[in-house]
Amino acid sequence: MMTTKKERMATKPKRMATKLKRMATKPKRMATKLERMATKPKRMATKLERMATKLERIATKPKRMATKRQRMAIKQKRMAFTPVSRVILWFLGEMKGKFCSIAPLITKLKLFKMKKITIILIVVAFLGLTTMCIKTFGQSLKPYKAETMNGIKWGYIDIYTEQKTIPAKYDKALPFTENLGLVMANGKVAYIDSTGKEIIPFKYVTGTPFVEGIAFVSKDGNKFGLIDKKGFEHGQFIYDDIQDFSDGLALVVIGGKVGFINKEGVQIVPCKYFFAESFRGGVAKVILSNTSSESWKYTTTTGFINTQGVEVVKPIYYNYETYNIGNGFVVVCKRNAHQSDQYGIVDKTGKFIYELDYNIQSKDDIECYEKYIKIRSKNYCSNLNYCEGIIDYTGKLIIPISFKEITAFNFGANKEYAKVFFPSGNFFYVDRTYKCIEYDNVKCPE
Repeated sequence: MMTTKKERMATKPKRMATKLKRMATKPKRMATKLERMATKPKRMATKLERMATKLERIATKPKRMATKRQRMAIKQKRMAFTPVSRVILWFLGEMKGKFCSIAPLITKLKLFKMKKITIILIVVAFLGLTTMCIKTFGQSLKPYKAETMNGIKWGYIDIYTEQKTIPAKYDKALPFTENLGLVMANGKVAYIDSTGKEIIPFKYVTGTPFVEGIAFVSKDGNKFGLIDKKGFEHGQFIYDDIQDFSDGLALVVIGGKVGFINKEGVQIVPCKYFFAESFRGGVAKVILSNTSSESWKYTTTTGFINTQGVEVVKPIYYNYETYNIGNGFVVVCKRNAHQSDQYGIVDKTGKFIYELDYNIQSKDDIECYEKYIKIRSKNYCSNLNYCEGIIDYTGKLIIPISFKEITAFNFGANKEYAKVFFPSGNFFYVDRTYKCIEYDNVKCPE
């Protein structure tokens, strides 16, 4: 207890000094307090002003939201130009960095003017490409259905803003294609743009969406014709059916006979065939008539025509086993009176790259790849049921048709090798060009 008292007595001068110091600063602190009290009304007024502003913002929120939606609508209208601007800015930024890095070289080569021309040309190319993409893929409207006083009607809604851009007033509406929407009302169809304006008026009974600038329409629901995006009619409205264009030609039907027309409505191939497929690789499969009592699938009047209507492969082949490879080459099958089949491969000029072969058992024995064809035939075998070999699309023999099996490319780290088996069971490896390769300790034959 005595020790504690002595300690307190020892620290008393220090405590007194601190007390005196606080007393010395008290007037200053009091002055600060009085100053704060003096400014309190001003601070309270500011606080009330902020609260009034907040209440005002709350009151004007609906109006501001309406303005925001209006700005978004305007922005959507400008969207067609926004990507172009972004592409230009990005491109110029990229080019600036690249050309600055090679500026000394360009100066030495005196190609500065050429550099400017190059930039202009590339920017123009980008503008054209971007505009094309916008026109093709920039559709932002989709059909919506609504209950109205006139029953169920259709209109269009913006997929970004969810605004009903075109009111529900149509009996039916299809998605926009190539910047035009197909709509129906009172039994007629029309084509409208994204603002709802009728580009092609209600005068057709039925129609299809535009594809590659062409739509198929009918005035009476029975006969069809072509129109372009400006509403101009191409050719006559005399066709019972029109299918999609392929290789620039569309398959048409008149009275059960098939032919082809171009996008101008000009009849390129007369409607004289019993059946036809669409063009692929510059040729189309056609059947002249049905000669089979069982089914037209087994007729022997199948051939191929080119896009000028010329029968490059005469219609004398067996339909069921004849087919279009799709790259300008076809597999044909010729059947004789004894029901014995011959298979061959023909190019789009009518030239055989693999002559008719009795020893191919079916169309499955001809496997067509991108650059090569695998042939399975008995013609070159003596002690096997069949042999396999490889040819290319010029008819050149790459691997003789004398091997037991040529596998798929299932070997190697990247599956880049196939096995070719001898009749004895021995094998070697080939790469994707069918050249022998030494792999996995297996050497090439002599």
